[in-house]
Parts: sequence; structure tokens; C-alpha cells
Amino acid sequence: ITAGLALVDLNRKFPQFKILSLKEADFSFGLSFIKPSLHFFLIQLGQAFSLQGTVLVVGVVAGPIQVVLFSTMRTIVNVIRSFLDQLSHAAWPEMTRLDAQQYMDKFLVLFRVILRSALMASVIFITIFHFFGGFIYNFWLRKTVPFQQPVMDLFLIYMAQFIFWLTCSHPLQATNRH
Repeated sequence: ITAGLALVDLNRKFPQFKILSLKEADFSFGLSFIKPSLHFFLIQLGQAFSLQGTVLVVGVVAGPIQVVLFSTMRTIVNVIRSFLDQLSHAAWPEMTRLDAQQYMDKFLVLFRVILRSALMASVIFITIFHFFGGFIYNFWLRKTVPFQQPVMDLFLIYMAQFIFWLTCSHPLQATNRH
């Protein structure tokens, strides 16, 4: 509602911009955005399904206690992804600029620095979570659901490969080549 009111207000204050008019719209130009936008959307949709779909499958197959175990451990381990994702996202504008100016050598150096930093940081985080993940888990759930170290280790192994994949996907997204 707020966005609609803002559009009406902007259109009234600045009629020369013709914000709500489609008279001069170039629909073929607009259609050229569909393919890259759809690819970007599908990347995000795939990540959403990988996060929420697994919870539904665990609930159906293993039951509610295992959903608590699964979801809690996944959330704890996803702290690694969230932190390292910010590192990579911070470089997106620079990657886009270097690609647009066709400085491929500098682009590759930046990518290697980000990838190596993310992998080194993930090793540090994974080590910390391997040894202290049980403490965090038990503190969070107040020991109501027993901690299972093998499940935590599986999540940490998954996160190690996911960080590599995620970091390698960012240059493609930053340069609109996804």
C-alpha cells in the first residue's frame, strides 16, 4: 500500500516522468530482461527448496524430534554460511565493475582472494563448531533433545562443500552470467 501511495504521489509531483504511464514503454526491451532474471530467480528458488524442502522430508521420514535436531544443527552450522556469504557479497559491486571494464586479471585475483579467504575461514569455523557445536546446541535447547556429534559432523562436511559452491557462484551472479 505504501509503495502504491508513493508511486501516485511521485507521479503527481513529477508528471514529466510519467511514472504510471505505459505509452512510451518498449515491451521488447522489457522482455529482454526475462531470461537473466528468471535464471537469477531460479538460483534463489533452488536454495529455498534446499533449505525448506529438507525439513519437510525429515519431518515425514524421521518425525518431529528429528526435525528439531536437524533444524537446530542446520541453523547453528548456517552461521558459517551467513558470515562467509557477507564476505563474498561485499565484493559483488567490485566484481561487476571489473567485469564491465574488462579487467579480467584483476577480476580473477579478486575472486581467488575471496575464494581462498572463504575456504580458510570455513576451515576455522568448522573446527570451532566441531569441538564447541555440542555446547552451543545444548545451551540453545537446554538439553531437551540429545546432541548427536555424527549429525553435526555431517552438517559441517556439507557446509565445507557448500561454501565452495556458493563462493564460486557469486562471480556468475555478479556479472549476470548465471
